[in-house]
Amino acid sequence: MNWMRALSDHYRAVRARDPEGKLALVFDIDGTILDTRFLVAHVLRAYDREHGTRWFREFKATDVDAHEAHIDALLRDQGLSVAERQKIASWYDAHRLNYAAVREAHRPFRGVLEVIRWFQLQPNTVVALVTGRSESRREETLDLLNALGEQHRVHFSRELLFMRGHDAASVVEMKVTGLRQVQAAGHCVVAVVDNELQNLWAIASADPEQQILLLHADTLFETPRALPERNSPHAPERASVVRGNDYDLTELIREADLADRVQFCWADIESRATLAYFLASDVHWGALCVRREPEHGTLAVGRSERLLDEQRTDALSLDEALTMFRRRGRAAKMILTERGMLGEVLGLVRKHGFGDRDLWFSAAIDIMGESEVAAVAKVHPAARRGVQGNFLAPLCLGLPDEAERLVRRIREWGVNHVTVSWTSHGPHEAIARLASFGLEVDVDDVEDLEALLQVVLLMPKAVTSNFNFPKWSYFGQTGRVPSSIATSAITSALST
Repeated sequence: MNWMRALSDHYRAVRARDPEGKLALVFDIDGTILDTRFLVAHVLRAYDREHGTRWFREFKATDVDAHEAHIDALLRDQGLSVAERQKIASWYDAHRLNYAAVREAHRPFRGVLEVIRWFQLQPNTVVALVTGRSESRREETLDLLNALGEQHRVHFSRELLFMRGHDAASVVEMKVTGLRQVQAAGHCVVAVVDNELQNLWAIASADPEQQILLLHADTLFETPRALPERNSPHAPERASVVRGNDYDLTELIREADLADRVQFCWADIESRATLAYFLASDVHWGALCVRREPEHGTLAVGRSERLLDEQRTDALSLDEALTMFRRRGRAAKMILTERGMLGEVLGLVRKHGFGDRDLWFSAAIDIMGESEVAAVAKVHPAARRGVQGNFLAPLCLGLPDEAERLVRRIREWGVNHVTVSWTSHGPHEAIARLASFGLEVDVDDVEDLEALLQVVLLMPKAVTSNFNFPKWSYFGQTGRVPSSIATSAITSALST
């Protein structure tokens, strides 16, 4: 079974048994949260720089296939003499725990911080760290982890970091001691994630009722992989682990888990087919890119450059789209593409009787200027009035004071929403800063399920996507759909 799905199932089962209880997940650090291959490669390249050698000039983290404490085999593979290997190993051991090297070189495994963020968002749930690192490295460890976790909104607290003291007999015994300390603080431990099997066996021995899910981070570890349970001094007869090395959010988080997290908006409704899929879903908001039809001058929806010849007969006018939205009680995000069309759009909105809470006007700032925002606010004071904010994203990173000045100005106009692209540079920081400036943030260009889950964990106001996710119960179809199928689909959607 996928280890993230196993974790999701087990957490749900424990929470169902104790809806109000204090739960905890316990993570190791090195080889579990932090990918130590980057440290090994960094230190070996530093050896070259200091000694004027070229042994590791092209060496990358992906070339590391040995535990960070035992690089003998790795050095043998480089074709080095015994004397050179000994010299490098000695220098490596003296420098691998250097604070500057550790801070510079460590990287988290892909997805692990998002997994931790998910559990930190759950009610009455904490993530504790139990590590074989020495107590003397507490401040360094907290600084490093919290610097890495910042953009993911992950924070590790001093009270939930359990480290190896000077009197600890072994790392294995320290793991059990750390587990007991977490439990003594009143937490029911749901799962332990560690890259060393012998540590998991020790946890299993301390959990005779086998209530704790044992998750083996199958990365680089010292414990022999082939160690049979019956031959391990720490493994009870019934102990078992679930292995994995991919922190896959799509296996951990389910569609139903997100219902109250953020608001979803269905992107690029541009034809009867895409409208039908939207109406068949549970998504409340739908995005209509408003354009002017060149032949007749009427307002239509969809990006004209994306409409293929065979799709044009399936195209929607804005009037027809709003009719269907209103009939099904959906909310409309209207993206204006030209100046001069706002008056007509407001007229259609008035015709169909939309309430302010179901209206969202958005455009580039040269289209949705001060006068346009004022015009919307006058007739729909509670509607969302937004601008496309990709020009703000780089400012949030490089010139945050200038970004704040511009946001203050457009807020004075009456803008209350901003849309940023997930594909822009530094979206994590841009989302956080724009929200701190007082704007509601919508994130668009979210093209796959993993990206959507990553965005949701940042807690913006809304996420705009086409929901083309086969793992979910509904998904968008943005390819070519024959008009006969589209007509049938929309008839079915409107009749239910």
